Amino acid sequence: AVVGRDGVRDLIIETSGVSDPGPICQAFRSPRLRGRCRLDAVVTLVDCSDEDVLSRLGDSAAMRNQVRAADVILLNKVDLAMEEQVEVARRRVEEVRGGGKTLAVA
Repeated sequence: AVVGRDGVRDLIIETSGVSDPGPICQAFRSPRLRGRCRLDAVVTLVDCSDEDVLSRLGDSAAMRNQVRAADVILLNKVDLAMEEQVEVARRRVEEVRGGGKTLAVA
């Protein structure tokens, strides 16, 4: 969290592993939080170096939900992955979400 003079200014919520961000996003739309804070973006990391992640990306409902909900996808660990793995990850993300911002990061 980033705390300013008027309290918390920015907050990053990180969920470990595969999770559906839907319930967290809904919490920001609840009457208790509406007007007090806003959800700026959902960012999802896809580990390009993990063959298991790449093979399950199209088959796991939780993974698909996580990718679809993202405003930004970070193709992570491209420095540890072969070029082919990065391209497979990029294609699978595109198949699941059909567009949007995707960035490759080390």
